[in-house]
Amino acid sequence: MSDIIPFYGACNPDLFSIERSSMDRSGKIVDFLNAHLPQGLILDIGAGNGFTARRIRGRRIICLEPDPDMIPSDDDLLWVKGSAENIPFHDSYFDAAYATFAYFLAGIDKSKGLAEVERVLKGNGTIIIIDNFGDDEFTSFSSGSISEGPAFYHAHGFTSQVLHTSFQFASLEDAHTLMSSYFGEDTMRGNIKQEYEYKVVAYTKLVCAQGALPTYHAFGTFGTSPAEQALGPNASGDR
Repeated sequence: MSDIIPFYGACNPDLFSIERSSMDRSGKIVDFLNAHLPQGLILDIGAGNGFTARRIRGRRIICLEPDPDMIPSDDDLLWVKGSAENIPFHDSYFDAAYATFAYFLAGIDKSKGLAEVERVLKGNGTIIIIDNFGDDEFTSFSSGSISEGPAFYHAHGFTSQVLHTSFQFASLEDAHTLMSSYFGEDTMRGNIKQEYEYKVVAYTKLVCAQGALPTYHAFGTFGTSPAEQALGPNASGDR
């Protein structure tokens, strides 16, 4: 079985461009990564077209991407072909790693990929995983869950922080194109507008050096919605 999750970005670059420009237009995800990633050599897991990597400041980024068709031909980032489950670097190589809506997705067995990421991190290296949180206007249009929930991450020593952002489109036409593609014409009929409330969750873990005791960090203040409160003591929220 392939460890590469099918993704539409390479075969529909125009739709992917709308997604990347409208998702979190205010930049809260990138701001979080810039605030919490350490200095040093950083691995971007499932880097896509490098959208996030180009916005990380003051670090050396290596982009890991399984689909060569996603990689821009004129890009000056450093690219390596590989997946979360097969990272082509030796042990203790990176200071940190992050994934934004890649591999660590709802319904995917993430254990092997997480173990592989931890293998290539130095002691006290940082992992940050960004995913849909749910409990918002954007995900309410989905007929099924598109968020994993915190149980897996909290069981593996992650803390969690909810980031309140939005999908903000440049035009109603772009909104219709993306939202109808995601959720269907029937669902979105009468529901097209230029901005939708959207929540994401940042899971963060400090990978201990061998033999060291774990240290956990929480950021910000606790969320206020029932879903955010249900994250428990490992959670915090940010508006």
